[in-house]
Amino acid sequence: MGEGLKSAKQGLANLKNLKVLDLCFNGIYGSLSSLGLANLTNLKVLNLDENQINNSLSSLGLANLTNLKSLDLSSNHIITSLASLGLKYLKNLKELHMGHNGMSGSLNSLGLAHLTNLKSLDLSDNQINTSLSSLGLVNLTNLKRLDLSENQIANARGLENLTALETLDLSDNIISGDLTWLGLVSLKDLKALNLGDNEMNGSLSSSRICELMALVELDLMHNNFGGQVP
Repeated sequence: MGEGLKSAKQGLANLKNLKVLDLCFNGIYGSLSSLGLANLTNLKVLNLDENQINNSLSSLGLANLTNLKSLDLSSNHIITSLASLGLKYLKNLKELHMGHNGMSGSLNSLGLAHLTNLKSLDLSDNQINTSLSSLGLVNLTNLKRLDLSENQIANARGLENLTALETLDLSDNIISGDLTWLGLVSLKDLKALNLGDNEMNGSLSSSRICELMALVELDLMHNNFGGQVP
C-alpha cells in the first residue's frame, strides 16, 4: 500500500457513516483488507481509479458495500479472479467504470448480468474478445451509456435488448459485417454512436441507420462502407 495511506488505513474502518470515498491516484496494492472498506456499508460512491490493484480482489470487501451507486476501478491491473470482486452483490450500482485494466477472455465471472440497475458501464481499453451475451450485457436493459471501445470484440449481437441506450461506443474493435445485424434500429433513444476503427462493410443506404431519429453524433470512420450515402 502507498506510504501516504499507512497512517490513515486503520481509521477508515471506523468511518461507518461515510457515503463518498475517493482514493484515486495513489499506490494502493497488495492485501487490501487493511483498508477496512468492508465496514463502510453506507458508501454510495467509491473511487479507486489509478492505483495498482491486481488480484487480491476479495480483500477489497466490495461484496459488503450493497448501497454503492458508483464504483470506479479504472486504470488498475485487474485481470483475473474477477468473481472475487463480488460485483454481483452490488444490486444498487448505477455506474461502473473498469476501463484500462487488462481483462480478457470470458468475463461471466464479473457478474454483470446481476447489475440490472446499471445506467453507465465503461469497460474500454481492455482485451475483451467475447460476445455481449457472454458478458451478461443483454440483461442490462436500463443502460444509458455503454463504452466498449479499444477492445477485441468481433461479435456485438445483443444490442437490440439495450433499448434505453443513449450513448454507445464500440470504436476500435474488430467488428465486421454490415450494420443491419447489430440491431441498432431498436435503439430509438440513441443520441451518440461511435463505430469507428472497425472492419464493417456493406451499404449505408440499406443499413436503416436513418431510422435512428434521435442521433446527434455518428462516427463511422475507418471502416469499409460503400454505396450511396442515405
